Amino acid sequence: MQSARLGLVGAIRAIRAIRAIVALGALGLGPAALGACYRDRAPAGPLANAEPAADARAAAENDPLAFLPLESDVVIGLDARQILGSGLWRYLEPRLMQRFGGGLAELRQACGYDLLAALRSVTVGVRLGSSTEGVIVLRGLPRDRTTACLARGVAGRGPARIEGGVITVPGASPDEPPASMAFAGAATLVLGSTRAALAAALSAGAPLRRSPAFFELWSRVDARRAAWLVANGNSSVFDRLSALGVRPRALLGSISLASGLALTGRLRLGSPDEAAQLSSLAQAQSGALQGMAGRLEIGAEGSDVTVQVELSEAQLETLAGLALGVWSSRTGP
Repeated sequence: MQSARLGLVGAIRAIRAIRAIVALGALGLGPAALGACYRDRAPAGPLANAEPAADARAAAENDPLAFLPLESDVVIGLDARQILGSGLWRYLEPRLMQRFGGGLAELRQACGYDLLAALRSVTVGVRLGSSTEGVIVLRGLPRDRTTACLARGVAGRGPARIEGGVITVPGASPDEPPASMAFAGAATLVLGSTRAALAAALSAGAPLRRSPAFFELWSRVDARRAAWLVANGNSSVFDRLSALGVRPRALLGSISLASGLALTGRLRLGSPDEAAQLSSLAQAQSGALQGMAGRLEIGAEGSDVTVQVELSEAQLETLAGLALGVWSSRTGP
């Protein structure tokens, strides 16, 4: 039943293993991942949501920042339709379906619809520490069909308990804690790492919009692309860089898959001098990578190290094939 985790059940398990999502996002975006707690920053300005709770909930259903915790260390957005419509997915799909297709077919039969085809977007906000807490928002899954599917039980899990709109899905084993989720609209499913995290997310609207510190970073990201990521250098994600004498203040970026891959990223450091030094070092070390990319540019802009990468579809397929080979060798058949 492990293969079924690619679908809705995969999102449920991801709540308990969300560090893997962060690592995947950092791998895909390169210089595009950040970690931050924004609660102790400047007070809310004109971007703050001052609407009544009901109106805020309605507006938040289409807001990419909706329901993500203010304390998030890493914030990730994925446009499922762009990803599934890309040349990369056309390359990956037969290879992934060979391994996971049976589980997806089982989910389609159990739920009465194709979860991948229905999914529009995924957004993730997590706080890293001794315990990982966070929220995942899935958009596009129909409320009635999905609730009925979970109520019956899928992928070896017992029937979900539904109370006051909160869906509690039991773990696949006695050692696995239950997952809590609720629909915030007809097709917006919010999953919390705990029931308290879920309740806080549903009542908060879009709290990240009330943080000028976060919003300044996010405004530099093209959230219309297939994938984007924002974080702040306080995150443990950057501990290894600290050992090298570099402590980023922030990392952000986005990826387009419209034609091959185009990545734009920024690594924010403490000063323009630090950015210039790191940029020069990266440029000197980038020669071996030039042949793998159609374009690789590294520069400095103020306190930011900037990176732009472009891969053709053939180059991206080669890279994806190498990544699949490494992954298969680690996970087994």
